[in-house]
Amino acid sequence: MDKIIAFIENDSELMKLQMVYPSGRDNTTSSVYFVNTETSEVYVVYCGNYIAGNYEYKDEDGNINSNSKWISNMKGAVECDTVEQKLAVEFYNNAISAARNVLNNEDGDIDITVCGHSTGGNQAQYVTIAYEKSQGENYSQNNDVDRCVSFDGQGFSNEFITKYYNDIQKRSNKITSYEPTLSYVGSLLNSIPGAKRKYIHLGNTEAFGIGIHMPAEMLDENGGFKK
Repeated sequence: MDKIIAFIENDSELMKLQMVYPSGRDNTTSSVYFVNTETSEVYVVYCGNYIAGNYEYKDEDGNINSNSKWISNMKGAVECDTVEQKLAVEFYNNAISAARNVLNNEDGDIDITVCGHSTGGNQAQYVTIAYEKSQGENYSQNNDVDRCVSFDGQGFSNEFITKYYNDIQKRSNKITSYEPTLSYVGSLLNSIPGAKRKYIHLGNTEAFGIGIHMPAEMLDENGGFKK
């Protein structure tokens, strides 16, 4: 993590980003979003499984529930839409609303990128594919995802691919998925058909087991992707 923070601190463009939290951050997800007020760029970033414990969220009735990301991941193998994936859409809507307040842009076009690593990559892809259908008559093209970048995110169930077949045909070209050639997570379940996939050769890494999955393993000494 220190390695990634150091790369960010040395990147003038990344340092222009303002981190913003939604008002309900204690009952949605551990994800964050960033705004570049100079360019009206918005980045919605979903976190992976970096804690061993559960997280809490409020359901539609206002009750606080506890859920394990690992259990949610397993449900994703057989369900179309998991609780956590639906929360990812809720977080996205909160993020875009708050970003518009920061940018003083009520309904104009803004440039929106969703991204994430591991489970966060799965959530970013889910939002990209399911967003238009999930909003129904409230859908606004100006609030839609412009691009999605997933880093070693797991795939989806057969049921998801069937339910969102038409959406995948229409929207999968927004997705770019970066995966290490040796991946314990990115190779799980069904990848989104039509999404761009780029493979990262890790080379001689000292990491082993799940350590290979950590995002810093894909970066070289200059902060770029390994070749």
